[in-house]
Amino acid sequence: TWGTFDLSRSLLPVGADNAQNQLLMGALQTAMPTLPNIFEMAGDRSLMSLALKGDAKMAVGVNAGIMWDINKQWSLGFTYRSKLRMKVNSGSIALKTIDDPAIGQILGQLLQAPQFSTLQNLSSAVVKTELPLPASLTWGVSFRPTPKWEFAVDLQYVLWSAYDRLDVELVNPTDNTTVMTLASDKNYSNTLAVRIGGQYRVCDFLTARMGMYVDESPVSSDYLNPETPSMTKLAYTVGLTLRPTRWLDIDLAYGYVNSADPERTGSYPYTNSVLELAGVGAAQATTDFSGNYTARAHTFSLGLNFRF
Repeated sequence: TWGTFDLSRSLLPVGADNAQNQLLMGALQTAMPTLPNIFEMAGDRSLMSLALKGDAKMAVGVNAGIMWDINKQWSLGFTYRSKLRMKVNSGSIALKTIDDPAIGQILGQLLQAPQFSTLQNLSSAVVKTELPLPASLTWGVSFRPTPKWEFAVDLQYVLWSAYDRLDVELVNPTDNTTVMTLASDKNYSNTLAVRIGGQYRVCDFLTARMGMYVDESPVSSDYLNPETPSMTKLAYTVGLTLRPTRWLDIDLAYGYVNSADPERTGSYPYTNSVLELAGVGAAQATTDFSGNYTARAHTFSLGLNFRF
């Protein structure tokens, strides 16, 4: 398994009335006494942010399963998927500033101040991080009351507690020293997903299916953030299998996924890295980032099965 890591982090959040930004304005004016209120100038636009991206190394895991056909009507199954650790060792960083020449010039002057020298080194730094993909246990049972009908229930227990923290280290590639660490507690909990479905074999070359599932959220509302909202998901699926020949199956499926709650409200303890660099205490540099979240998705899939 491999994948791509993408993360955006605001260094100078939006809003002149933000309590942290008022503290930050005081710290910035210490470095530049004639500094105007750049947060008022920016309005609802972010002044500065980091865009992090990297390709994870290949990770190898184990899948194991067993199936027991009790009789012609009943079958039981169990599968295990091991945890994987996706490691990024040489991701890239893009330091983005607001698209405003006047504010951009001011930010350029601020970055020359000694207390913000760390920010000057960010563009040349590389990203190192590790993201776990959790292990899971799945139990399933199927029932075939007639040759044409089959019904199934799956219970999947996902060990999301492996995702307790995400540390993103920004490293100077010249001497391998840490420029900045973006640390965030996740505190995920193990979850249970329930899936039910049925299929009807219309004829030898067509089988139709319907199903649904509920996948509970692994995170509490006081650790909910836009990086990984993770609401409880409710999904409905339909699909069919076409068999144009004896050696080929064509699977088509559609799913509609939405959050079980129309809108979920949550907050997350956010630490302002620039405030810390400016010498403000960790307690004052941390605040709750609150938001309302919804989730909707349409999924489509196509599968081909060949028999020899």
